[in-house]
Amino acid sequence: MSTVLVGIDGSPTSRAVLDVAREVARVLDADVDVVHVIEGDTPPPEIEVLGALTPLRSLRGDVSSVLIAEASSERVAAIVVGSCGAVGGPTPAGHVSLDVIGNVPKPVVVVPPTTRPDYELHTVLVPIQGKPARALEGIVRLAANPELHVVLLRLLDESSIPAFEDQPYYDVQAWADEFLARWVPGAPSDTAVEVRIGDPQDLVVSVTEEVCADLVAIGRRRDVPTAAAPIVLAALDRSPVPVVLFPLAHRSRDVVASHDVDPVA
Repeated sequence: MSTVLVGIDGSPTSRAVLDVAREVARVLDADVDVVHVIEGDTPPPEIEVLGALTPLRSLRGDVSSVLIAEASSERVAAIVVGSCGAVGGPTPAGHVSLDVIGNVPKPVVVVPPTTRPDYELHTVLVPIQGKPARALEGIVRLAANPELHVVLLRLLDESSIPAFEDQPYYDVQAWADEFLARWVPGAPSDTAVEVRIGDPQDLVVSVTEEVCADLVAIGRRRDVPTAAAPIVLAALDRSPVPVVLFPLAHRSRDVVASHDVDPVA
């Protein structure tokens, strides 16, 4: 059976990290594998895995290296880590999270300290910028899960606004329905498309709160440094809910990533 690997450090955020990991595992029909990495010769601290039947594994070594190595197992479907970066700081998710994001070719869930207690996963916001192409493959699988309500956030600038006629509301809805039919075929009827025009970084945060999303799902090309992916940085720095980063294929003439199409956008 597949597992969701979760790294905790005994900090107050650990409870939220574990709660999120359990919800992700529930949606993926996976087990939870909880690990705590001890650096150097420091004695292992007392860590209680609250309300868990899952045992805690204590490992020694460099935290980033150990988590990356553990995540390489074929049984690991995703990894969940906490964010220890300061809001607005130079490394919004903390160096361990950024190391994992940059080196694990699997979904990485980053849990901010603001994650509410007793976390439940029901609504996923998926920001989309540029031409979706194959970048939505993972999102199609998300939308097909009957336990999740998926909201696609189509981010547009003034140059990419579709031409609408005399009934903008109905024209926008028709355009959204066409977009959904083309890029997420077979999506459940409750899959929604929200269209917004403006600064993508601000919109990702504001719409997350507007639709009461529990998770923000972003496709990310691993050949683009996180520092050159402004939407990823904005989500990691400012999202009030966990963010999952889906690894995407490298850019080619036939594949354009949905979010980091232009790293300087």
